[in-house]
Amino acid sequence: MNNPDRSGQPARLAALKALGAIGRGQRAEEALHQALAGSDLDRRDRALATELVYGVCRWRGLLDHYLASLSTRPLAKLDPEILDLLRLGGYQLLKLDRVPDRAAVHTTVELAKRRTGQAKAGFVNAVLRALARAEKRPSLPHRDRDLAGHLAAALSHPRWLVERWLRELGEEEAEALLRADNLPPGLCLRINPLVIGRDQAMALLAKAGAEARPGLYSPQAVYAPGLSRAEAEGLLPAKAAAPQAEAAQVVGLVVGPRPGERVLDLCAGVGGKTTHLAELMEGRGLITAVDLSPDRVRTGRAAAEQRGLGMVRYLQADATARPIKGLDPEPFQAVLVDAPCTGSGTLGPRPDLRWRLGPPDPARMAALQSRLLLSGAGLTASGGRLVYATCSLFAEENQEVVEAFLAAHPDFSLEDPRPFLAPSLRPLADPRGWLQTRPQSHGLDGFFVARMVRSPG
Repeated sequence: MNNPDRSGQPARLAALKALGAIGRGQRAEEALHQALAGSDLDRRDRALATELVYGVCRWRGLLDHYLASLSTRPLAKLDPEILDLLRLGGYQLLKLDRVPDRAAVHTTVELAKRRTGQAKAGFVNAVLRALARAEKRPSLPHRDRDLAGHLAAALSHPRWLVERWLRELGEEEAEALLRADNLPPGLCLRINPLVIGRDQAMALLAKAGAEARPGLYSPQAVYAPGLSRAEAEGLLPAKAAAPQAEAAQVVGLVVGPRPGERVLDLCAGVGGKTTHLAELMEGRGLITAVDLSPDRVRTGRAAAEQRGLGMVRYLQADATARPIKGLDPEPFQAVLVDAPCTGSGTLGPRPDLRWRLGPPDPARMAALQSRLLLSGAGLTASGGRLVYATCSLFAEENQEVVEAFLAAHPDFSLEDPRPFLAPSLRPLADPRGWLQTRPQSHGLDGFFVARMVRSPG
């Protein structure tokens, strides 16, 4: 590489800006979108920026293990941007084989000069040059003497979470889960059967030279791992596809909405599951989508309008309130409570999340989830169904919330979800009446779904 500074440097700057926003609490997806918005980066540079941001988030634990030993100052006392620069360069050295070590160090140091000045750039240069020499890197914690420490560093997860998985799952299963979290997810689409069949959609993608394969569990899922969302949607008819993880699609299948029904999506977010429910209802009936955030309501309403789903009505309101302001009190035949959660089942596609979670979070979220489930129950018609879902692997947010609710509400009972699932997914349903997908077992995000029915009369 004759001049590594001229190759991918704008992408590295965009990645650095995104990492700074993530450090200030912004979600990686939003931070990257803002860093790339309005930029003139080409497809290759956008892909590099995306790889760098998610790669640094995914491997932060391993990077910090090495950097902490090589730095003459504690990482916690470094300027946040200097630490982001070290992680950015370190990720390229350790994990990005296509970038030569010399280029990884040079481009990072040049970026440091522009952003922080010559003196701090010299510090960055010294640490990264040491990291580039394998013999200078510290060893990982010894597996036999400190299994949790070894896995936390080697597989880049917070130690408290590793210790929890070891207690609950055992060594082999816990390590498999940690490794699954570090597999970069490919694009999964939900094909809209009102516009195009799944086989036809895959044929169009294949004709354009793109890899496409069907999902195993959702009849609408198509994986296109080599494409971005925009590229995939550009190869298909308008309104034919939307990005959605296959495990998330399973939630809508468990709800099983029928054309003409009144359906309530109590925690609708930006409307991914809402539009799926509308597709399953063939565009007929009424869906009321409630969310507390005005921004999510605007985004969800726009998504429904763009897809021509006039049956969807969005409402900005507090779903824990009783009654919910502005909501028609007539009971609904199906209620989905896709509750806010820790997201512990989605640490693969959302690697930044693992560094924001803490031990108290599952119990804290469970309190909110219980209130939302109670609110949804009060809006479920006699004989209607109430579906509770999270993207968590923690029992406090899942089985324990459902069991406590059922103990206090004998007019509700669990219903076997298997009749509403693809045959390949039915064996994964628990005999007690819920379903839990796991990254290490099923190659899916970790989702929990329980379908309950209210006694008639």
